[in-house]
Amino acid sequence: MRTVFILFMSGILLGISNLLSAPPQSDKKPDQIRIYALDGGISLIEDKSIFHPAYSSCDSITLRVTSFLIVHPEGTILWDTGMPGKAAQIEKQLHEIGINPEKDIDFLAFTH
Repeated sequence: MRTVFILFMSGILLGISNLLSAPPQSDKKPDQIRIYALDGGISLIEDKSIFHPAYSSCDSITLRVTSFLIVHPEGTILWDTGMPGKAAQIEKQLHEIGINPEKDIDFLAFTH
């Protein structure tokens, strides 16, 4: 399981690296990297056995859905947009940290 997580995180970092190699859309460049975790809602998985055969298919699990905003000198990335119907919640959180979603985000990445 740890190997899978490490490979998953390596893929995310490689994806971020590839996105940042593209020319930035914005003239505004921060001088440091900042990462924000945004509350994207919750997801109810009704069949917990999809994660491991030891779990019963009758068991459910509630998962937090997290979106990430990565502010980098080469561009700003919104990594995932939360659960369906949570766009206003994500937008509110972006405004709270001083980000205008329509002007300040250069890249949008969806993991699934």
